[in-house]
Amino acid sequence: MGPIQSMNAESVETLVIGGGITGACFFHVAARRGREVLLVERGDFASGTSQASGMMIWGGLLYLKNLEFKLVRKFSRSRDRLLARRPDQADVRRIVFLPLLRGGRPGWFVWAGLQLYRALSNFRRGPVLPSPCTAEELGFRGGRFARGWSYEEGFLRSSDALFCLDWLVGSGRFERALNHTLIASLTWDGQARLFHVVLRDSITGRERKVEARRVVNCAGPWADSVNKEWGVSTSTRHHHSKGVYLLLPNAGGEQALAMEMEHEGDALCWVPWGPVAMWGPTETDITHPDEGRATAEDVDFLLERLNRNSARRWTRDDILNVRVGTRPLALPPGRKVSYSLDLSRRAILEEHPEIPWSTAFGGKLSGALDFAILMHERIHGDKIRPNGFPVAPPRARPTTRENFGGMSLVDPAWCRDHEACRTLEDYLRRRTNAGQWIAHGGIGRSREHLGDLARIASILHPDDLDGAKADLDSYIQAQDDFRRSWNHG
Repeated sequence: MGPIQSMNAESVETLVIGGGITGACFFHVAARRGREVLLVERGDFASGTSQASGMMIWGGLLYLKNLEFKLVRKFSRSRDRLLARRPDQADVRRIVFLPLLRGGRPGWFVWAGLQLYRALSNFRRGPVLPSPCTAEELGFRGGRFARGWSYEEGFLRSSDALFCLDWLVGSGRFERALNHTLIASLTWDGQARLFHVVLRDSITGRERKVEARRVVNCAGPWADSVNKEWGVSTSTRHHHSKGVYLLLPNAGGEQALAMEMEHEGDALCWVPWGPVAMWGPTETDITHPDEGRATAEDVDFLLERLNRNSARRWTRDDILNVRVGTRPLALPPGRKVSYSLDLSRRAILEEHPEIPWSTAFGGKLSGALDFAILMHERIHGDKIRPNGFPVAPPRARPTTRENFGGMSLVDPAWCRDHEACRTLEDYLRRRTNAGQWIAHGGIGRSREHLGDLARIASILHPDDLDGAKADLDSYIQAQDDFRRSWNHG
C-alpha cells in the first residue's frame, strides 16, 4: 500500500497485473487462500472500466437476444451468490422494462422474456409484475411506450470503484496491492523458471525488484497491450466497445428503468444513484481501449434519445458529469464480429503453453468473484466452493462534513493512511462519489468548490505544498479538458 519503498528484491508466487474488478477479486481469492501474491496497477485501483459501469449487478438479460441461455444462467447464479454474500455492498431493487408501443417487442414477448430470465436463475428473484406506474408517471412520454413489466435486479449501494476496492482491502493483504506502479522491465529466466521484474512508482520514481514464479494478466481492456509489450502471444483477444453514461440531476425518484430503443435492438437505462441519475450507455466499437473517450457525438446521441422519450427537455446545461469506459469483450480464436452487441461479457482464461503466464479476457462485475475462483482453481489446482468462500465483514470508514457544503464523505486523511489514496482524483472519483455527484468532477458549475479541492489536496500531500498544488492544478486541467471533449469546446 502506498509508495514503493526500496530496491530490495523479493520473491512472490504470483504477480497480478491490473487492479480492476478481475484483478481485485483474483487477488482477494489468492490472498485468502494463503498464496504469496503481489498486485500492481499502473493507475489507481479501479481507474479503468471498473469505475464506469451502470452500477447494476445483473444476470445478462440482454444476452437472451443471442439465445445464450447457458451464459445467462451462469451470470444469474453469480449475481445471486454475490447479492447473498455481500449485502453490505449491494441490494435488490425492481427495474421497469418499458417496451416501445409501435415497432418494438409486443408486451407479451417482453413478459415471456423476463419470465425466462427469472427461471434461468432458479426463481431466486421476485416475480415479474405489471409496472406500478405508467410511462407518464415515470416522466416519459406515454405515447411512445406500452405499459411495462417490473423485475428484480441487483444494484451496487455505493459505487463500482468502492466495490472493487473492498475486495482488495478485504483480502487481508492490502499492503501487497500497489497502485500508481509501472512495470519498468520484465524478463523470463527459463533456467530459474522465474520472472525478473522491476517496478517503478509513477509518483515518487522509486523502484523495487521482484522475482515472480507466475504472472496473471488482469489488465482488462489493456490485457492485449500488456501481452504485446512483454512478448506474450495468445489465441484469444479482445474486441473493444465504448460505453458512455450521462449523469443528470435526480429529481428524487428511485425507480430504475430499461427502455427499448430503435437502435440495433438495444435498450437504454435510467438508473437513479444518490442525487444523480445515469442515462445510457452508448455502444460504440473502437479499435483500442485508449480510444474510449467521451465525445460530443456520444453526448448528442444520448441527449437526442432522452429528449425523444422524456416528458421534459434536457440540454447540455443539465449534465453534471459524464462517465465513459471501455468494455473488454473476449473474442475466441476464429470468431469474427460485426458489432459489439453480438458478443457477450463472457470471461475466458488463457494460459500460455510454454511459460507460467495467464491472461484473463472479458468478464464483468456480476461474475468477477466466480471467475476469480475459477482462475485460482485452474492456476493453483485449489478447489473452492463458491458459496463457502469467506468474505470479509463490512469495514467502518470515518466521515467528515468539512467540504462541499456539508456533504458527508469519508475522511481524506483516513483514505490516505488506510486506502492508498494518493491523488485528488483517487479521492474524488474512487474513494468517494464527490467527483460524480457534484458538477464538473467536484469543481462545481461555477467552480465554487475550488477551495474544498485545495484543502483536500493539502491533506493528501502533507508537508508537501508543491505536491499538493501540482496535484490540484493537474486535476483541474484534466477535468476542464474532459469537459471540453464532449461539450463542443
